[in-house]
Amino acid sequence: MGLLFTQVANDLRMTHEINDGWRRGIRRTACGLAFMLACGLCPAVPAAAAAVTLNTPPVPATPAVFTLGSLKSSTYVIHRGRKTWAQFTMDVRVHSQNEIPVTITGIGRSGAGLKLLSPEKRDPYVLEPGQSVRFSLKYEITSCNAVQQGDWPIPIRVRTDDGESIAYASLLLSKIAPKYRVNAPWQAALAEQACTAR
Repeated sequence: MGLLFTQVANDLRMTHEINDGWRRGIRRTACGLAFMLACGLCPAVPAAAAAVTLNTPPVPATPAVFTLGSLKSSTYVIHRGRKTWAQFTMDVRVHSQNEIPVTITGIGRSGAGLKLLSPEKRDPYVLEPGQSVRFSLKYEITSCNAVQQGDWPIPIRVRTDDGESIAYASLLLSKIAPKYRVNAPWQAALAEQACTAR
């Protein structure tokens, strides 16, 4: 503080010499500043104000969680002239494992070898915690060989107070293998059944 006061005094002396005497306004201001510095009355600049404030990203919302169950399914082949194609439908039960109500706004998607025929977007449906709702999915098989054989979760579009999001839930169905019944991803089991009937 002593060094700072000395520096201020020197600056004031130089100002006095350059201006050939004090002006009334300059003298009052300079003396007041010197007094404040000497007495420690000038407010210190907080270190946090000088530091760069980083934008902290918001905490992401907890993703919605659902479990799926198949209520019924059917496969069929359509013949029209020389054209033949296979389709299948599946009624799926969507059970909410969330602690707050969520609004479902859509379900399903198209993919390799599969074209979604049922609406991807649905009328908003509010699903309470622990409750279930039933949806029907309809697909056309565009290529039997292209259908994914591994896990292919079903997307469920939801809306909460935190905004729009997509939750994915897996579903296994039973299919008849050459020698025994096995569980397989839903799209692989239904596509195999429909393509075999073709």
